[in-house]
Amino acid sequence: MRAAVILVGCIAVAIGGCSSGGDNNATDANRLRVSDAWIRLAAVPGTPSAAYFTIHGGPTSDRLTSISSPQVRRAEMHETMAADHGMARMAPVEQLAVPAGGTVTFAPGGRHVMLFGLDAAATAGREVRLDLAFASGRTLAARARVRAMGDERQ
Repeated sequence: MRAAVILVGCIAVAIGGCSSGGDNNATDANRLRVSDAWIRLAAVPGTPSAAYFTIHGGPTSDRLTSISSPQVRRAEMHETMAADHGMARMAPVEQLAVPAGGTVTFAPGGRHVMLFGLDAAATAGREVRLDLAFASGRTLAARARVRAMGDERQ
C-alpha cells in the first residue's frame, strides 16, 4: 500500500512538472505574452487592414522580428509619426525592442501591423490568428477579433 502511495505521489509530481508553456512559475506578470489583439477592417475593400495589440515583456528583453498569419498574404509592422506641417507619415519597422517586464503597444495613430490580402472570410466579429516571431526564437499566437471600421471599442 505504501509503495502505491509513493508511486501516485511521484506521478503527481511528474505531471505537475509538465506544462505547455514550459515555465511552471510563469504568471501573466512575468512571461512574454500578447493581449488585447484586434483588427480594424479597411474602409475600402481591397486595401490593407490594420492589427493592434499589446506585447508584455517577459523576464528578459527580446525583439519582435516579424508577424504573419495564415489568413493574410503579407503583414508589415509600421509606425505613424508626425512629419512636417502637421502631416503624419508612416514608416516600416524592421524589428522592435520588447523590454523585460515592459509593454509595447500597437494602437491607432502609432505602431500598427498592415495586413495585406486579408482573407475575405475575416468579417466583423470573427477572429484571425496572428503569429508573432521574436529574435530569441520564441513565437506567440494571438487571436485578434475583427472589427468594422469605426468600431474602436476595447
